[in-house]
Amino acid sequence: MYLIRQRFGHAYELVTYLNVPDQHTALVSPVSIQTLLENAVKHNQGHDGDPSLIELLITDDTITVRNKLRPKLTPADGTKTGLANLTVRYKPLSDNPVTVTVRQGEFVVTLPLLRNARFREWD
Repeated sequence: MYLIRQRFGHAYELVTYLNVPDQHTALVSPVSIQTLLENAVKHNQGHDGDPSLIELLITDDTITVRNKLRPKLTPADGTKTGLANLTVRYKPLSDNPVTVTVRQGEFVVTLPLLRNARFREWD
């Protein structure tokens, strides 16, 4: 979010809701949250006077990034590569899927938290 702030000023705001009893055992796949923040900026307009709000909700089982849909006047190419890569990265780590939904004018992505992640040892 620091880099987004440097580039866009206060056009995008991040609000975090944390409801995790044991924060030290909650893991996510590397760069997952960055991918979701960049996705929100890529597809939604924000202005210093009317920032686009990005919410990060962390519970005991999931981490959710959601934002209201505010499409840019010149839409970015939506190849969905970032979301597809994220989904593929999670398959070997969790039995719970990554969910992507659009509902009531919001874009919502939910990632399962990795409590007992199956990390592969690299040779």
